[in-house]
Formats: sequence, structure tokens, C-alpha cells
Amino acid sequence: MPLQWYSDEQKGWLNVLAKSRAELENLGFEFIIEAGFRHHFVVADSWQVHIDDKDGNSCLLSLLLSVGNETLNVLGLLKQLKALNQQQLNDDEQCLTLADGRLLLLPTEKVNGLIIEVGDFLVQSDQYLRVPRSQLYRLHGLHQQLPAETQWQGNVELLDQAINLHQTPVMLDSSQCGVDAQLRPYQWAGVCWLQHLKQYRINGLLADDMGLGKTLQTIANLSLEHRQGAL
Repeated sequence: MPLQWYSDEQKGWLNVLAKSRAELENLGFEFIIEAGFRHHFVVADSWQVHIDDKDGNSCLLSLLLSVGNETLNVLGLLKQLKALNQQQLNDDEQCLTLADGRLLLLPTEKVNGLIIEVGDFLVQSDQYLRVPRSQLYRLHGLHQQLPAETQWQGNVELLDQAINLHQTPVMLDSSQCGVDAQLRPYQWAGVCWLQHLKQYRINGLLADDMGLGKTLQTIANLSLEHRQGAL
């Protein structure tokens, strides 16, 4: 006799269709869901990011997720969640109703993190993010918010650069800067940081209290550039 189970509670269907579905399918269960079923929960099978840098001043990012054989644009979903504050099932998950009535389950932590990282770009387009080259470092934050198994495609070298931007700068030989002055360790670290940013064509701003040596750091950096033949 076939096993039968029924629940009036949304949480019960959430557990069966989202939390335990893969395990049940491995045990031999087959899921047949009628169109219009109001508890049809689905989760993302995979996430993808495509980086296009045809424009030298910025890069275009497409964020996609796959549900079964369908590919959905994450940006359009984030825009809806940001604007409508769609139903939040609990502290861990948010639920977005898709066009066909399915309920896409998204982790609240990831959704909130993505909106914090790229929310200011969502006003531009539902299809892609245009990230100025000067804000390339923000790819690092996006990378941290997406699932670890996210597939990055296109010019992934830009992601590597963004990650490297957050690394500790290489400490250069201070005797090579050509300035007849003794820079304190933190002052030379600032010069090396500017040189670190320069490798990736990113601007930087030295900001500190008055009298702590920003002028000396700037002179040392310019002198180093001169010795490198980069002025």
C-alpha cells in the first residue's frame, strides 16, 4: 500500500520539498507536483557570476541561479526583495514567489549580505551590475556573500585582483625611495599601500591626523615613482 502523508502547515511542506527532498529522492521517492500547488518550495541548485570587462572603465556582472532546468536572474530577485520586503519565513530564510507560483527559498543571511554589497547598483538594471573600475575591490565583498560553490565565469582575473587588493601590501625597501628622511614604519606602510593599489590601477587616499606625516609619505611615493620612471 502506498505511503500517504498530508499536512496543512506550510512548514511541513517546506521540510519535505526543500529540506529533505534530496535525501528522499536518494531513497527512491519520486516527486510529482501539480501546477498551482500553493506549497511548491524550490531551492537554488547552483549560482553563477559572469564578468564582462569589454568596457575599460567598468565591468558588467551578471548574477544567475539555477532551479532545475531554469536559470533565474538574481538581480531582479534582489530588487524585488529590497523593494517589497517579501515574506520572511523565519530568521534563516526568505521566500520569493516566482511567476509560475513556485516559492523560491533563499537564505536570509546571503540575501541581506548581497543587498548590502550591491544594493546601490540595483537601481541601474535588473540584468547586470555595472561596477566602475575604481570600485573593483567590491568584487571581494560580493565573493564573500555568495555560496562557496558559486561558478565564476568570464574575466575571473578581475575577481583575483579584487581579492589581492585586500591582501597586506608587500613591504618595499625604504632606502630605494630616494628621500633624505627617516620614515616611521606606519608612514612607509602607507607608501607601500599606495604602490600596492597602483598595480591594479586603483586610487587611494591617505587620511590621518594632522602632523603625522602625510606630506612626507606623498613626497616619498612621488620620489619612488620618479625612480621607477613612472611619473
